[in-house]
Amino acid sequence: MNKFNLTFSGEILAGHDPAQVKLRFGKVFAIDDPVRLERFFSGQTIILRRNLERKAAAQYYHELHLLGVAAALVKVTASEAADELLKAAPAPPDKTPEKSTRNKIDIAAQIKARKAESLRLSAEQAARDKAALQDQQRKAEEDKTRQKALRDEQKAEEARRKAELAAKRKAELEEIRRQEAEEAARLQAELAAKKLREAEESARIKAEQEEIERQEAEEAARLQAEIEEIKRQEAQEAARIKAEAQRREVEAQRQSAERRRAAAEQLAAQRAQRKEEKRLAAARQAEQKIQQAQAARQQATEVARLKAEQRRKKVLEQQEHEHLKEALQEKVVQRAATELAQSTGLKPTSDRVKTSLEVPQRRPPEAAGATPAPRKRQLGEPNLYTLRPFRNTDEVRARATDAHQRMRHGYTLGAIALAALLIAGGYLLRQAAPPVITGAAAIAIDLQSAPLLLAGDSLLFHNRAGVYTKEESLSVLGVSTMAGPMAFDSSGRLLALGRLLDDAAEATAGQGVQLLRCAPGPSTCEYFSPLLHNSNIDTFVIHPLDGSLLLADRAAGELLKINRAGQIVARAAATIPEQPVLRLHGGLLLMNGADGPAISVFRYEDNAFGQQLDEILLLPPAAQQAEQTKVGDFLWSSGTWWASLHNPASGSHGLYRFDEQWNYLNEVALPDTAGPPQLLSWGEKTLVNAPHQPAVQRFNAIGKAEAPFVSTQLEYLVARDERSANLTTVAWRAGLLLCALAALLGFGFGYLQNLRSLVYKPHRERGAEPVDAHVESLRWIDPVQHRLALLRSRGVSYALLVVGILLLAVAQSVTVGQLSALLLALSGPAIALLLLRRHPLGHIGILKDRLLLVDHSGMYHLASGSGIQYHGPFLAIDDVVVFTGSRLLPAFSSPQLQHLVRPLALGGVKVDRNTMVVKLLQCRHPLAQSACAILVATATAVMLLCLHGIF
Repeated sequence: MNKFNLTFSGEILAGHDPAQVKLRFGKVFAIDDPVRLERFFSGQTIILRRNLERKAAAQYYHELHLLGVAAALVKVTASEAADELLKAAPAPPDKTPEKSTRNKIDIAAQIKARKAESLRLSAEQAARDKAALQDQQRKAEEDKTRQKALRDEQKAEEARRKAELAAKRKAELEEIRRQEAEEAARLQAELAAKKLREAEESARIKAEQEEIERQEAEEAARLQAEIEEIKRQEAQEAARIKAEAQRREVEAQRQSAERRRAAAEQLAAQRAQRKEEKRLAAARQAEQKIQQAQAARQQATEVARLKAEQRRKKVLEQQEHEHLKEALQEKVVQRAATELAQSTGLKPTSDRVKTSLEVPQRRPPEAAGATPAPRKRQLGEPNLYTLRPFRNTDEVRARATDAHQRMRHGYTLGAIALAALLIAGGYLLRQAAPPVITGAAAIAIDLQSAPLLLAGDSLLFHNRAGVYTKEESLSVLGVSTMAGPMAFDSSGRLLALGRLLDDAAEATAGQGVQLLRCAPGPSTCEYFSPLLHNSNIDTFVIHPLDGSLLLADRAAGELLKINRAGQIVARAAATIPEQPVLRLHGGLLLMNGADGPAISVFRYEDNAFGQQLDEILLLPPAAQQAEQTKVGDFLWSSGTWWASLHNPASGSHGLYRFDEQWNYLNEVALPDTAGPPQLLSWGEKTLVNAPHQPAVQRFNAIGKAEAPFVSTQLEYLVARDERSANLTTVAWRAGLLLCALAALLGFGFGYLQNLRSLVYKPHRERGAEPVDAHVESLRWIDPVQHRLALLRSRGVSYALLVVGILLLAVAQSVTVGQLSALLLALSGPAIALLLLRRHPLGHIGILKDRLLLVDHSGMYHLASGSGIQYHGPFLAIDDVVVFTGSRLLPAFSSPQLQHLVRPLALGGVKVDRNTMVVKLLQCRHPLAQSACAILVATATAVMLLCLHGIF
């Protein structure tokens, strides 16, 4: 264990009276001789105490510092301790001089050996310290070299990035100029073509207007009939509503009477209850007054008893003093009589002078009537009248139990929220996404050139002008599922692929779709032929002359031909692609090739059905460059062939036009779509339908884009499904986010309460003693000057930093949600600075070897030794915590903290970070509130970003 010697060289601290210091020094060390006292202040180093423990040495040092003298603590080495031990040890008794000399030689040898060992250990320690210092210097130099190389590399990388960015911007500028020139040329060509199209369009519009006027007249007549029917129904509904209103009015009057009666009964019951409560309150008040009177009587009796007991003790003490005085007088008289009896003669006596023991000493008149001088207030002293002591109440003693219960509640809430999160997340992952309508799954054009759209589980009918007329559900048709392609035969019946409601179980089991035939008039659907029940039809095409059908079954790898009665006429094996398309043109059957960008040509006569005649390769330059090697849909429309090609690897696709001999003409510009389009011929126009877009692109005969065909009902269905899907997604994400937040809060609250239960479990709290009697002896630590000005400068600096961050964010073009989240996050430190300015620091006082702490709320506590707890810049006594300051936020005078407070704090207990955090939160310290404000602002910003991502 380390030992210390307390040394003194006669140095007196500045600001102290030397005479008073010497007087107090002599009283402490019992030095009455002035000459001897002056030797201590002569400048010679004197050891006042030897071999002191650390705590005792610190206490002596602190007391001398308070006296006004500068003492020093010198650590005692092992050799010095041995010397002191040998000097203090008595010499062993020995009768022979040789033996005594030998013992002295042995002791000297041992002392010499110990000194050598101590010197060797000191040399080794110095060598180790030197090596460690050299190692630290070497590491510091290596770090500097590495940082310099890293900065050079970063500068080179920044220069390279700037050069690349400048080259990239230059290339982009040249590309933009080239595109502008091309765009100008294209616009001139389009202007000429537009004039030609306007002339054609005016003639077509005139014909369509005449047709629309005729249809509007028919529609007006139909609407007039419907209006009359609606008026009749409205009259019936009004009569029914009037009767219902009269019945409801009678029922309302009856219920109102019952409510008034019940309210009157309840009011009477409440009045009776209030009277009873008043009577009980009066009885309780009378009982409380009686109890208070009894308590006052008991207190008065107890005070009277205590006063009588004190008077009795005083009388007994006076009597005992008188008896003692009489006994002393008797002894004095007996001793005097004995001396007189032994003396030979009597001497003349004089009047005896009374001493101070017999005559009470009186103060001078001027001192007795003088008024004491007022006490000067110290710099860091608080208003003593506003202080309140810490009390160990029942609530304080029950904190550990309450924290344990709250911990269980927090963990339970967190576990429930986590279980809900896991269950909901697992259900969401297992649940398949509901089908959402994004566009028309298939389109068919009837005999009157009216388009029919399949959207979800509904068929949308339009007139020949593309105006929506009605909607029919598949369930009304008796169909469970329907898919493209769709087509109308010569009798106006709709042919499509799908399943009836009766066969929904087979469709669920994985069996493919069948060919359906739906009749107009009464909407009914049936299977086209029972012979196709075991076949998986992928596509079909209708022969326009005899009404027969040509079908492709990819699963079986064959082509089928059936007549209008549903009888299979012929079949042939063929290689069917993944998404086959069949077209009839010029007496030949055309199908997209299974391998490569090709069109396969077949015969479809009964005697030579399925014989392949040719393979036509489609090699547009743009398709070859994009590696589009698969043919999707193709169509003969407006005197040319239209074909879509796509790349199976990247998914890119393009639309190209060819002449009748399949010679490449040009590429048709398409908007970005998610999959291969469907091609249809609508009069002289060509429609390109993308299932993931509600708008159907429309092109003229030369491949120029026109106004797209948009169905208002399809747009409504797409918007409805999108809104429903978005609401469902938002609800799921918000629920999962709330569950995750509840789990985090629950486990965080439980962990904090667990720390509280551990901190307050030992029940070491005790109440603070009064400090009224120690006001004159207290030494207060000076606070820092201009604290508010310092916090104001910190606030101005932070405001400038916030402005710079916001300008940088605006320059980066952040969204409104991100900017709001940034503002919320930056508001946390601003609130923290306001809280620090609003609350006081507290006070620190020294009372001999004890420490007095006053927190920001005016609560104080007094303790020493193990009653003091410290961690970093925080001092705590039970629930009273004071922040001593840091380099960023100074609080008290650093020299006074080092010389006066630090020795007392080191005699206390150093606690861990969790304990100090719990105490800061318990006393609601301004720093804890500031940290909570920053955490809440940051968490709110993160939540805002999450909600922005959800919505």
